[in-house]
Amino acid sequence: MTPPLSYAEFAPGAAVQDLVLSYWCLTVRERPWPAFRHVTCPDGCVLLWVTLVRGEPVATQLLGPRRTPYAAEMEPDTQCWGIRFRPEMGPAALGRPAISLRDQAGPAHHWFGAEPIRRLEHGLSAALAPHGATHGGTHDGTHDAEPAEPAAALVFDRWLFDSADSTHPPEPAIRDTVRAIVATAGGHQIGTIADVVGLSMRHLQRGFKDAVGLSPKEYAMLRRSRHALASASANGTGDELLRVACASGFADPVLLERDVRRLLHGMSDVVRQRLLAVAADTLVS
Repeated sequence: MTPPLSYAEFAPGAAVQDLVLSYWCLTVRERPWPAFRHVTCPDGCVLLWVTLVRGEPVATQLLGPRRTPYAAEMEPDTQCWGIRFRPEMGPAALGRPAISLRDQAGPAHHWFGAEPIRRLEHGLSAALAPHGATHGGTHDGTHDAEPAEPAAALVFDRWLFDSADSTHPPEPAIRDTVRAIVATAGGHQIGTIADVVGLSMRHLQRGFKDAVGLSPKEYAMLRRSRHALASASANGTGDELLRVACASGFADPVLLERDVRRLLHGMSDVVRQRLLAVAADTLVS
């Protein structure tokens, strides 16, 4: 039986790998329950995605870095094809101060302009149609989105090459800090990372927030909570939660639960299970 939802990530081309963490596709064949809303768990990245309903582009949205989840209603026969920028590169790609993007969500033309977004929408729709990934193919299960991924990646690669601003990247030490936090699942002290990358704490905190839109501590909390969420079963026992809390850098399960609740913002166990099963460990490599 074809599941009502599917999610996949795929790699950007070599020319934009320094800018983009991954491309992704969410397919909603039907609502898994009547009041379903898709929830994006925060990961510190800028996201941009084109929503197609039965193959026709209906909106292109941008989501800035945030500490709380973002919920969106999804119609059946919908696909969202998106770009996940590297945390330190999303604001730079838009040529905007990172702090101005924090907690922002809205039509992408506000940041990129109407013509580039129209070009992206039309290019993506035209590239996907021959692969059967649009025009109802997602609803009846007769087509798989996977063959369309190279076509979508090519459209995204070309569009970013033409539209993104790559002239003001953050300093390499900020990039190294982002990767160190990801690699350690937010478990190392920020002061320790500052010593490793060769920056003072003040310089690191200022430069990181200027590039990412979140402080190093906020970003580490997101990574730590996401790692813990991916490690704990939805119905974990007290002993299991204690083990996960300690392994993830929390003093006890109460602190783990506090930060995970902040990350999930009241999401139900059903959504939590779907997040764990589909997307939890694939968002940042």
